[in-house]
Amino acid sequence: MSLSSSSSGFSTSGSVWVFDRLIAALAVQIGRLDEERLAGILPKCSGEGLAHFLIEEGVYTAEQLDRLRGDIERERQRRELSLGQYATLVIAKVLPGLKDDVVRAYLVGSTNGESRCFLPSGYYELIDVIGQGGLGRVWHAQEWPLGRDVAVKALSERIVDSEPHRRRFFREARLTGRLQHPNILTVYQVGDDSKTGSPFIVMPLIGGRTLHELITELHQRRSAGEPLATLFDQCLSALISVCHAVEYAHSVGVIHRDIKPSNVMIGEFGEVILIDWGLAKSAEETDDVLPQSSTGTESWLELTSPDSKLGTPAYIPPEQARGDQADHRSDVYGLGTILYEILTGQPPHRRREVEDRQTFYPRVASEPTDHPRVRRRGVPKRLSAICEKAMAFDPDERYPSAGEFADDLKRWQLGESIAACREDILHRLARLVLRNRTVSTVVSATLMGLVLVVTLFLGYNTAGRNSLTDSKLQDFASTIRTLHVVIHNSAVDLVDNNRLLSLLPSVRADLKGELGDNKLDQSNLAQVLEAFLRQGGSRTKVALIAKDKPMIARIAVRLTSPDDPNTTVHLNQDLETSAEIRAVAATLLLPPGEVRVTHIEAIDEHPGAEQERRLIATTPVYDQDKLLGVALIEIDPANRIVDSLLRLDEKILDLPLIVADSLGIVIYATKQARDALPVPLTKFEPLTDIIPELSSLAIPSTEYQTVPVPYSPKDSLIAYGARVPIPEWHNDESVILVVLEPYKTLTEAQQNRFASILYSAAGAVVVGIVALVLLLRLIQRVTHERFA
Repeated sequence: MSLSSSSSGFSTSGSVWVFDRLIAALAVQIGRLDEERLAGILPKCSGEGLAHFLIEEGVYTAEQLDRLRGDIERERQRRELSLGQYATLVIAKVLPGLKDDVVRAYLVGSTNGESRCFLPSGYYELIDVIGQGGLGRVWHAQEWPLGRDVAVKALSERIVDSEPHRRRFFREARLTGRLQHPNILTVYQVGDDSKTGSPFIVMPLIGGRTLHELITELHQRRSAGEPLATLFDQCLSALISVCHAVEYAHSVGVIHRDIKPSNVMIGEFGEVILIDWGLAKSAEETDDVLPQSSTGTESWLELTSPDSKLGTPAYIPPEQARGDQADHRSDVYGLGTILYEILTGQPPHRRREVEDRQTFYPRVASEPTDHPRVRRRGVPKRLSAICEKAMAFDPDERYPSAGEFADDLKRWQLGESIAACREDILHRLARLVLRNRTVSTVVSATLMGLVLVVTLFLGYNTAGRNSLTDSKLQDFASTIRTLHVVIHNSAVDLVDNNRLLSLLPSVRADLKGELGDNKLDQSNLAQVLEAFLRQGGSRTKVALIAKDKPMIARIAVRLTSPDDPNTTVHLNQDLETSAEIRAVAATLLLPPGEVRVTHIEAIDEHPGAEQERRLIATTPVYDQDKLLGVALIEIDPANRIVDSLLRLDEKILDLPLIVADSLGIVIYATKQARDALPVPLTKFEPLTDIIPELSSLAIPSTEYQTVPVPYSPKDSLIAYGARVPIPEWHNDESVILVVLEPYKTLTEAQQNRFASILYSAAGAVVVGIVALVLLLRLIQRVTHERFA
């Protein structure tokens, strides 16, 4: 195809042609070649580049041209210019001294229509064809003298003299030029080639790919089982941007009439542009007949129908298939077809076997399209409803505007109610809870409290029906299970908080040494660490250790003492135990996000510290892929276990309960337990020294064991014991629970009544937790529909 023509006969193109002009200009500039000689060489260049003839004429040798090419490339890269931009600079210096018209015409680029088009304000160097259809081509071009990359849309030379096609061409430019919106392509310039009269439209050059290509990648990943969330959100966000562009066009009276995924460009930096307004219609226009291509080679999906029914067959609205007048609701249908293809990976209208256009259009005009969930499984129900409303067969049932369609898509993304469908009572209840979280929390707590009171009352009045032993066993079994859940959650919270601490910008800044000696920054960081220290309960220290000094804590915040809630801040303090040093060294080898939990036996390192044992959770701190150091949180497991027990029910203090750590060291005992034993029991004493029979509790389990304790017939006891594992803290970590049943101090009725009450309370709490979990799962289901 020739966009313009000239009688001078030069026929090279692209970057080779630019290089030829550049070396010609340089040869003239340094005196290797004069104008008269160059003017004599140029007519010979009809089949080969100028460089060949410069070698033949002895102006350059092949080796000199290779060196010159390398010098040009290096200089161009140094100045960060394209080859065309650099050539423009060089030629601009040479042109003022030239007198020969042939040479001047060659250097400014007027020699060939395949490489230049001219408008009154300048010329455009055509580099590559980036699109082609029945009416013409779109070129990647470079504008002179600005040197910027643009797109030049040119009418095909077959129809360049057709007045109807020229009117349609300039009509598209006029309509597009009226639309000033960030998601609609801007028209830089429009006019005729000053040399040939061929019409051109100059527009920005958009890199990237079409939305159709993005959707194809989405469904290829879906077929391969790869994650889809990010790409799916990108497609939906692009569609919402297109909706805003269409809504704006409608506001100024312009209807697109050919909306489809391939007419949406996604730029390299996320910009979304609706293109191809060739079939657009303005409100003031009454003539709806547009000339069509007659090549007979149009793609079923991509090009405009060659008859009077305007639009792409695979995406055409029913009213356009019937030949009726299109309006803004037809564009809403077109937006719905984009959503349809995002959800299903297919256009809405597919040609059946042995079906031509004459039978296809009547079918589209009379039969509704299959719903997205019929075409493909895994489409979110509410998103399918949005698509069905946008593509409703009756235009009156569609969204009234593109903006309302976009609003429903945004509401779906945010997990809110949509206008496209009614929701059942459970979904409405879940959204009511989301909108009124404070009120919902108060109401839920009140209802759970009422359930608990009623349950306790019923349990108290039916307590006498249970035997002493059954009541106690049920109570203790419930306590074990509930304590296991509480400690499990506490352990997970410790790990998650440690991981969160490692991700804080202020922590990274400190470990990189960016805070330096700035006291304000160090004070702010200390406050952050203190917040972590106080957040979880039973935490004793939070510290940061830099990679280059693994034995020194750059900053550590700890409790002043176990009984003192105040904190102290230490800078550049040695790690306190060899166990800490070993744990930090091992943590420096871990990948990002991993948390290591380690025992510290304080009795070995600090004899004056009694028999206190600690757990430290450590995780590596990374800045992207660079290891900076370690974040450390220390916890007192004994206090944490006791706190967890006391949170279950304050009345647990009335039980004869003994709590020991994994080594069998007593860490807590109620007054009733101490009174039930014939010998004194103190904290930090080995439990088996007092009750040797409890040595049988060696295997971690969430089930209890019955352990007879025969001190004497008069003072006999039955102990219910269990060693509950805590693998989330440490593989060897556990807690020993023992409940004593002293026959001499409690009557059967009292024990049964207390056991029944505690059992009922535990049941009410479990019911409340289950109800809360079910509600949360429903909310998650309502607010996080997933595309799969």
